[in-house]
Amino acid sequence: MGKKGVKRGRQSLVRLLYGVICITLLVTICSGGLIYYFNNEVQTQTNTLDEVADFQQSYNDLLSNINEVSSLKLQLVSTGYRENQVSRMESLLVNSAEEVEGLRQRASDREGIDHYFDTIESAINAYSIQYETYFSSIFVGDEIEQIRTRIVPVVTRTEEQLINVDERMQNYLLTEREEANLALQEAMSMSQLVTGIGLVIIVVIPFVTLVLFAQVFKKGVRHILARVRAYKGGEFGFHHVSNRRDELAHVDAELANMGRELHHLLGEADRISNQVMDVANGTAIKSAEQFKAMQAIQLTTDELLSGIKEQSDHTTSISATTEEVSASAQDIYEAIAYMSEKMRALDQTSQEGLVTVKSLEDHMEELANKTVQTATDMTTMQKQMQEMTSFLAGIDSIADQTNLVAINASIEAAKAGSFGNSFAVVANEIRKLSKQASDFSDQTKQTLSALLVETTEAVEGFNKFSEQTTVMKEHTSKTSSLFRTILDENMEVTRSQMESKEAVNDINHALEGVVGDIGKLADSATVLLEKSGKVRVIVHDQTERQQALANEVGSLEETAGMLKKHKKRANSMQAS
Repeated sequence: MGKKGVKRGRQSLVRLLYGVICITLLVTICSGGLIYYFNNEVQTQTNTLDEVADFQQSYNDLLSNINEVSSLKLQLVSTGYRENQVSRMESLLVNSAEEVEGLRQRASDREGIDHYFDTIESAINAYSIQYETYFSSIFVGDEIEQIRTRIVPVVTRTEEQLINVDERMQNYLLTEREEANLALQEAMSMSQLVTGIGLVIIVVIPFVTLVLFAQVFKKGVRHILARVRAYKGGEFGFHHVSNRRDELAHVDAELANMGRELHHLLGEADRISNQVMDVANGTAIKSAEQFKAMQAIQLTTDELLSGIKEQSDHTTSISATTEEVSASAQDIYEAIAYMSEKMRALDQTSQEGLVTVKSLEDHMEELANKTVQTATDMTTMQKQMQEMTSFLAGIDSIADQTNLVAINASIEAAKAGSFGNSFAVVANEIRKLSKQASDFSDQTKQTLSALLVETTEAVEGFNKFSEQTTVMKEHTSKTSSLFRTILDENMEVTRSQMESKEAVNDINHALEGVVGDIGKLADSATVLLEKSGKVRVIVHDQTERQQALANEVGSLEETAGMLKKHKKRANSMQAS
């Protein structure tokens, strides 16, 4: 058999696995195709049922619009023309015409219902003609009754026709929905059955094929584990017979080759371990000598580093003290700056207070003038009310004289007998008017007396308020003078603080120069300290590396010894 035959035989396990995968995939595709087909059928029936429900909803909306048109017509012929109802009727007629056309197109594949839409369309056309004839213009008065006698019969007849059509249409749609629902139930039952069978097939067939494949694979693994256990026991010449020609047989053959190579390598390892032992001994001696030299260098470096560190500490202490002085001067400068800011704010506040007090003084002056004017007006009104009281006294006198005239007229009418009855009535009315005029005069005098008292009190209150306003005006003037004094003193203090601020600023600049020089010195000491530390670290690292090298040499010696022990153990196991 050639190489291709050997390779083809070694791939039998892979082909078996590919076969399992192909069977599983084929079963899954077939089952999935059937499940998809019946699920698609369920979706189709669901869409059909939704279409029937949507068609019925559209039809119900159309009838609702037509019935609303009928209701609007009856309302208009009962209550008279209303523009909003007429506009609503026009909109409903246009929408109904469009809806009936859309329903007719959707029902083109339904037999036996086209004439129903003819009846509905005729009703919409009749309503449209009535709208154009009777409702496109305003109607009032007797026109309402005339339009009612023409509209009501047509609306009644049309509603009866629509009720008859609606009953038949609803029966037709109910039958169609029941048929679609039944078809959906059948499709769902078949889909559930096919889905269950498909799931069982998808689970069972791949499981069976995988079990068969696992048995074949398990036998090959046991064959390999027998060789592994033999190698673990040191039996590198193990051999057994197998008729397998798959990948696991190839793995077993490779393990046999590896056992032979391992036996050869153990012999080479014994020879190399002797050589390693010799090299390790020489390296250990050299490493010990170098380690002593590195310890001496590290001791010298530590002494140099200690001196440099002490010098750096002194420099750092001086720098810190100078920085504290500089920080104190900076704090003084910032405090003076803060006080200057507060004084400027106080100056601004004083200026605003001066302006406010000046404005208050002007308002008080204006208020005093208005108070004097108001008091004068109240005094004038008081005099006018007194004059009105005198005028009412005259009205009382006239009312009394009128009452006397009415009494005399009544007496003369009584003397005249039956001829003076009408004159007596007139005299009685005059007496009543005189009484009413007298009562009105008394009420008016009472009201004027109360107003006169209140006006007198108001005049006295305004006079007192005028006096208080004059006192407040004087206090406001004093406050204004006080604000001017505060503003002048504040400006003087601000000038003094500015001079102190400039002096502290000069001191601060000088300290900053000193701090800079000391800082440079500290930086130089720090750099020297860092470099010394780096040298110490380098020496320390080199010492540790030397120590690690010595440890590695010891480990190398131990490894060489272990190699010899393992070689002796392997030889003794093969001999046994």
